[in-house]
Amino acid sequence: MGADALIHCAYAYLRVSAQEAEVNVEGTRRLLDAATLADVPRILITSSMSAAPEVPSTYGAAKRSIESIAAERGAMVVRPGLVWDDAGDRGLVAGMRAAVRRLPIIPVPRVEVANQVLVHARDLAAVILRAVEDTIPADRPLPIAHPEALRLEEIARRIARRDGRRVRIIRLPSAVAIAGLRLAEFSRVPLPFRADNILGVIHAPTPTVGGGAPLGVPLRPFAG
Repeated sequence: MGADALIHCAYAYLRVSAQEAEVNVEGTRRLLDAATLADVPRILITSSMSAAPEVPSTYGAAKRSIESIAAERGAMVVRPGLVWDDAGDRGLVAGMRAAVRRLPIIPVPRVEVANQVLVHARDLAAVILRAVEDTIPADRPLPIAHPEALRLEEIARRIARRDGRRVRIIRLPSAVAIAGLRLAEFSRVPLPFRADNILGVIHAPTPTVGGGAPLGVPLRPFAG
């Protein structure tokens, strides 16, 4: 029995940066080669806004390489913003939600521009399904996010308001935030997100995502 489409959303987060890049990039290459041999007619890869060339993180570099592999094989690529939902326990937004609920003071790296765009998980799934059904052009990645750009502290404040909580936001110099997270990772302290995640936040440009209805699917704004 054949397959009508392949949608590749997997990504393995590993402690060793070089190993993480190798596993994800080479794994994607092998997966797409297998799909090509199996004559799968439609292939879609989920990338990230962190694939922008300005982002120096391991995750961003891996996603750029994965996008190159997809382009070589004529696969469709989508770039979601920060993914959120109402009950998820993974990802940067879920980590911030856990921190807001646990801590009275929330440290965030100092970023002067509002550069984070978000997409609800259900809206993202709807756009991906539409992209596969319609076979969107593979000449460039499709950004998927509500057009409202936010700073991390505004994301934290919306989470707190929705929970009926009050939090104090402390803006740390970026170097201090990164160093603190790296020290915690080295000490194997469990964290809701990694220094690599924050590198993506600090260096990400504010993306252009259009009018908030990619492929005709309306996207909801971030509610907290």
